[in-house]
Amino acid sequence: MTCDNRERACESGEEGLASLRSEIERLCDAIRKHMNMRGDDRCFLDDHELYETALPEGDTRPACDTAVTIENCQRFIACRQQGREYVSPAREIERLRALLEETNS
Repeated sequence: MTCDNRERACESGEEGLASLRSEIERLCDAIRKHMNMRGDDRCFLDDHELYETALPEGDTRPACDTAVTIENCQRFIACRQQGREYVSPAREIERLRALLEETNS
């Protein structure tokens, strides 16, 4: 349902409310499916599916470097198999920046 359809649905009474309820259930189902994926079921492609399903504009993220994506996936899987917590490169950079700021303060 596009934003225009949502606005029209709001204006059309009970039928509009039913349509909005249906849209909310559809979005909740998509988010719940994504949230409940575990282990090998979870992949960056699941984010793409969620965005395509839930957002009117779809997945508008910039294209990524496949080699970097695969490397990150391999690191994620290796951490999961060893029972360690996976820390993405972006989160590690944030952690190190915060540590550096603490040290410089």
